Amino acid sequence: MHSAFLALRYFVFGNNTIEGCPTLLVFRRRLAWQLINNPWIRQDEQTTAAETVASVAVHWLVTAPHYARKWLGGTFICDANQKYQQYFCSGKCSKRIRTYCACDPSKWLCHNCLPNHVLNAEQEE
Repeated sequence: MHSAFLALRYFVFGNNTIEGCPTLLVFRRRLAWQLINNPWIRQDEQTTAAETVASVAVHWLVTAPHYARKWLGGTFICDANQKYQQYFCSGKCSKRIRTYCACDPSKWLCHNCLPNHVLNAEQEE
């Protein structure tokens, strides 16, 4: 598993020259969930497993780039006053965070509000 992570970091993220490379722990968790919910193994539940894998793959927390202020026009506006600027969680929990869901970078989310976000997104579909 470690060699797969090293290959990802080298070939996909340019040996840490491109931001956004997940840590080893995050990579291992994502890979483990994708192996658990593998639609090729579960032949009898193929449609539900594929939907589960798609929803899990879309929703995970990503840390905002340095000086990020907001998401506009498909990119972050990076003109905040501080390098590690924090914002209030969109889930109304009043935590100050730097993370957002990969499906919608315009909404700041903490790890406690992410499950509610995923449930709401699945209900809307």
